[in-house]
Amino acid sequence: LCCKLPTPLPSAVPVRKREHARVADGSVAPAMNPFAADGFMTKFGELIPGVNDGIQALHKRAGNEEAYQRARKNNPVGADGALTRLGEHIPGVNNIVQELYEKAASSCSSCAREADPNGTQEELHKNAGKQEQLQRARKADPIGAEGGITKVGEHIPGVNNVIQELHKNAGKGQAAARARLVDPLGCDGYVTTAAEYTPGVNQLVQVLHAKANKGEHVQRARERNPVGANGWITQVGERIPVLNDGIRALHRNAGQFEAAERAEGRTLQALLSKDGAITKLAELIPGTNLLAAAMHELHGNHEEADRAIDLLRNWHHFGHPNGALAKLAELLPGVDIVAFALHLNAGHYPHALRAITKTERVIVDGSVTLVLCLRNLQVLELKELVIVNLSYHPKAFSLGSSLVDLAMNFLDMDKNGHQRRRMNRRRKDLALPTHEDSGMKREAKEKLVKSINDCVAGQIDKQIDNVKDHIAKAVKDANERLQQKRALHWSFARGLPEKLPDPDETFVRSVQDALERMTFRHEKLDFFPDKLMPRILPDDALSRKVSKYAGRTSLTCLAGCALLVPSLKALTVGCAAGVVSAGAYAWHEAAGFVVARLNRQNSEATEATVAPSEATASSASSSSSSSGPVASAPAGLVAELQLSDLPTLELGLCEYVLKCTALSSGGSMLAGRLPYLSSTCRRWVEGWIVDGESSPLPLVISVPLPAQCIPIGVEHGEPAIYLEVPAYTLGLLLHCRPSSSGSCVLERMRVVITDEQLGRLAECVRVQVQTWDLRKLDPRLSGFTQPIHLNFGLGMQWEYGSETARVELSDLSLSLHLPR
Repeated sequence: LCCKLPTPLPSAVPVRKREHARVADGSVAPAMNPFAADGFMTKFGELIPGVNDGIQALHKRAGNEEAYQRARKNNPVGADGALTRLGEHIPGVNNIVQELYEKAASSCSSCAREADPNGTQEELHKNAGKQEQLQRARKADPIGAEGGITKVGEHIPGVNNVIQELHKNAGKGQAAARARLVDPLGCDGYVTTAAEYTPGVNQLVQVLHAKANKGEHVQRARERNPVGANGWITQVGERIPVLNDGIRALHRNAGQFEAAERAEGRTLQALLSKDGAITKLAELIPGTNLLAAAMHELHGNHEEADRAIDLLRNWHHFGHPNGALAKLAELLPGVDIVAFALHLNAGHYPHALRAITKTERVIVDGSVTLVLCLRNLQVLELKELVIVNLSYHPKAFSLGSSLVDLAMNFLDMDKNGHQRRRMNRRRKDLALPTHEDSGMKREAKEKLVKSINDCVAGQIDKQIDNVKDHIAKAVKDANERLQQKRALHWSFARGLPEKLPDPDETFVRSVQDALERMTFRHEKLDFFPDKLMPRILPDDALSRKVSKYAGRTSLTCLAGCALLVPSLKALTVGCAAGVVSAGAYAWHEAAGFVVARLNRQNSEATEATVAPSEATASSASSSSSSSGPVASAPAGLVAELQLSDLPTLELGLCEYVLKCTALSSGGSMLAGRLPYLSSTCRRWVEGWIVDGESSPLPLVISVPLPAQCIPIGVEHGEPAIYLEVPAYTLGLLLHCRPSSSGSCVLERMRVVITDEQLGRLAECVRVQVQTWDLRKLDPRLSGFTQPIHLNFGLGMQWEYGSETARVELSDLSLSLHLPR
């Protein structure tokens, strides 16, 4: 193999050998010299301050311009060197660097003036100087307007004022505004905020805010005053007996009646009242119970006197929410939180709030915005909960978090104290929303949102499981009406079945699955079908065909008349041809009649579904004169069944109809002819009404729902509250297509309701809810001493073309009256 190789070129390897060879005098070749222009020692020296200047001179003397520019660029004390950049961030050194840049820039400008007396090149030389580096050094100056030391100094009391003056003198308005904003001694500074929580200093801060005409800050300082009406020192003092009476008197003298009511729960007068903690304790001890009974009689409290005498009953009610144990626990600091938890888990909501507030009433008001995602019933969730201007009275320790705990317990537990039904396996996991709030507030929101989503998901699952009961009830009602119809006439008794059967489990399960996967979307209702046009032949072609059939018929009839009996078959054929010709014309006329009837049906149903009410129409017409034309199609909510669920529902419904038809004596004969009839109808519809290959047959059905009275809540075995739902109309849109098997395939099914009807239903519900006594809805609310009325304003906004809705509950107000 080596013999077959060609002779190598002499310049292939020897050239590389010459690069590594030594010259005759023993020195290294230039390519390997570490001190050459590109040697590693030279490049390393370019990174050393001082050495770099000598290397630059050597490069310049040797005429190596490329190496000279590289050395200038690598100069550590040059304009862009590492040491220079580091010095720009050191106080004092930065000013020296700026002066060097200014001198370099001025020298470039002077050189330009000497070389060009007209000054045309001065600007170019100035730009080629150190202007860019000068601006960079000024920006990096640590004691400049944007420097790090300056910004740190702005957060130091006293130093901030000096920096503000320097910013003003330098004409730095933006930097001066920033310094005023972060002033620790300013209205919102951290020193001022800390002083507002300090006893004694708070009053001084209030005076300073008042002199600066800062009304909002004065109010904030008053609310934070630790020795004010709602201060933490004041509330601690209210928990100390005897001292509590003095604080209550101060509250009354200052006109703070809400705070006085809060302090009243621990005064000696309250403790020794007929239901006070000391009185309850005295009624448990033999001997002192007689003294307590005498005091009750002395004050005219006869029922309480009888109660004090009965020791056994008192001990039996020892752990009652109004018993002695609960009363004593609510008085002790720290133990009252335990009493709150016990009352809450036992479903005694009024007593739980009493343990925290020690008042007779709790008022909650504010505004709440709910962002709902209504993609389908499997993913119906609360995405975001926005609480605006929420306030509660009285101002007590842990009242806000206690209200959140109460709401979560109400959502998680039912009225019997059992865990509410959670989402089942068929339901997808709901992701928790992200809030801009942080800390405990964000955590409380997330827990509340999760409880709401779990509660709603459980209720939806419960209603979907109740579909079987609803279908059974509908069949039962239909059977009652069926018996009434059968009794009217013998033809009804023969044609109608005696009783409708119950649907099988498979069909019910398919209905439940279809409802779960039904999608919702808010959009403009502009998809209603246009008028149908029957597939008829042109008039000339139709007349030619009819004339042709008629001509053949006449000739055949004449021949039959001439020959009479021998041509009886021909006469029969001619008559049949005439009948076919007339049937074709009648078939065409029937198609035109059906199309006209379908168009009229679709038009009437569309108008009944999307036409606004008279009040809405009048308001729209009045607004259109001033703000422009009104949109032709309103917006609304569209619910659509999944395409994969339609064949199963259609098959189950058809089987049920056939099963019902076969139960009657006349219907059994009809059931055997249904395949032939359906095939004939399919060919007629496909050939004369619609194009079976391109467009389906649209059908709009208006579904008017009558006014209903829905029972809500149960009290003593009877409905406690009735919700009156006004009449409204739904639109059912079906797209059908004839199939080759003779049936009619359902391609699409949608249910629509307009925004106008949704708003009317929501307003009707809002007005009724405001009149309800919410205590009747749940026995856990029955302990409140006065009716609970929820007042709020309701608004709903949809994101166009999406499934997201914003429900705004504005001006929400709730008053809860607690037991003493």
